[in-house]
Amino acid sequence: LRERWISDCLQAVVDGCDGCYIDRSNNMTQVSAVQVMSKEDSVRFELAHMQTLSELNRRLASIGSFAISNNQGLPAEGTTMMMFEDFAASEHCIQSLQLAAERGLGVQAHAGGIVDDGTNATENGCGHGDINAMAAFLIGAGEYAYYHCAKGWSSDEPWPQRPDVWLDWREEYDRPLGQPNGNGTKGSHDGIWRRFFSHGNFVEFDSTRGNGTIWWGDGTVQRGKPPLGDEAKKDGCTWQTMQNMPNTNFEMNGMS
Repeated sequence: LRERWISDCLQAVVDGCDGCYIDRSNNMTQVSAVQVMSKEDSVRFELAHMQTLSELNRRLASIGSFAISNNQGLPAEGTTMMMFEDFAASEHCIQSLQLAAERGLGVQAHAGGIVDDGTNATENGCGHGDINAMAAFLIGAGEYAYYHCAKGWSSDEPWPQRPDVWLDWREEYDRPLGQPNGNGTKGSHDGIWRRFFSHGNFVEFDSTRGNGTIWWGDGTVQRGKPPLGDEAKKDGCTWQTMQNMPNTNFEMNGMS
């Protein structure tokens, strides 16, 4: 079964895909939320899960390809690209992006699941502006980091006749950004993160209020509204296994 799963991904690359997206890459202790395993079976499942990902990554690398591991950033398992599926406007997500960059990982950041623009949870944060999340991304992003805001995981068939935040291309994505003049840093007195870019762009994120501001090189200024209520308490980037897992290989023949 594991070989068949690996072969499906490899065949997709042969057929023209750039690589494979691996959902639930960090789900290493159970098959589903309702299927309970014994402690011993959980250990075996975890080892087999990571061994399979390692083998897939090795074989993809041998043909110049890669996998995007959903919420799993362990370079020791051969991971080169990961996804934050709940990227949000938060200091935690900034630090998670910086950690990914330190580990040499590319990142696919998916925002939009957590409203961050001062509206309420029933609104579509991407449609009303996701400046806060975008600012947090720009401050924390390393090389090969990519961002998109889309609420949910599907699109409407009538697009492009009808707007669709999953497929619509925001004008900010085409703005010249330039190389960063160093990593984003947090002010020791005001709690504000800042980062400068070579094309005159400047970004701030207020870690206390949860809102960001982007000064574009052409003079355009975009300011996000502080999030409201419970939305202000959501850090995002919660499923990833980067900070609570060792940056070492699993022992495949027993528990590490």
